[in-house]
Amino acid sequence: MRTILISGFLGSGKTSTLLNLATYLARKDGPQSVVILENEIGETSAGCPNVGQTPFFTKDLSRGCIGCTSMYGDMNDTLDEIQSRLHPSFLLIETSALSHQTILDIIHQALRPEIEPYCVLLINAREGPYPEEGNFPLFANLVEKASLVLVNKVEGLGQDELDKVTSQIVELNPSCRLQIVNAVQDDLDDLWEPLWNPPPPLEPEASATLSY
Repeated sequence: MRTILISGFLGSGKTSTLLNLATYLARKDGPQSVVILENEIGETSAGCPNVGQTPFFTKDLSRGCIGCTSMYGDMNDTLDEIQSRLHPSFLLIETSALSHQTILDIIHQALRPEIEPYCVLLINAREGPYPEEGNFPLFANLVEKASLVLVNKVEGLGQDELDKVTSQIVELNPSCRLQIVNAVQDDLDDLWEPLWNPPPPLEPEASATLSY
């Protein structure tokens, strides 16, 4: 089971992106191959269906923050159930920025710890770059853990403003894949192809640098 974590601050476009990815994977392997866990309400953009209205098996954990201490047991039980009963090829987890690190910890405890989730981070370009105060430590941790960073909602921004956002991301994580998108309207299939068909493993001595 491949685990993909989609995170970001409220309003960054996580749900639109999650549904785009789930739809792509379902075209490849059928909707039964995808399971979705979500814990935030109100992220859906205009013209984007609610996750619960899709053909995917969805578990809503919004009644409690997915990263709160009280949710550890529920999350572990849910992951056990998904693996033993549903056997999906892909588990997509949508979570808030505040819950990101806790979710990683839970996944490492409940699943094989050597399997690192593929982290997709959504950035609302209109809210960046982040000053080195307030939410910056949280933002920096999200960027540093991300394999793929999608800079969304760039409409109306000048090139200088956009460059400030992207340069901050590159400074924090030079190895991440960075893409400017419109999460609602764009065809993102090229971004998801490596998730469906990852490259073959490298030789053992080089495996630490494996990324896709």
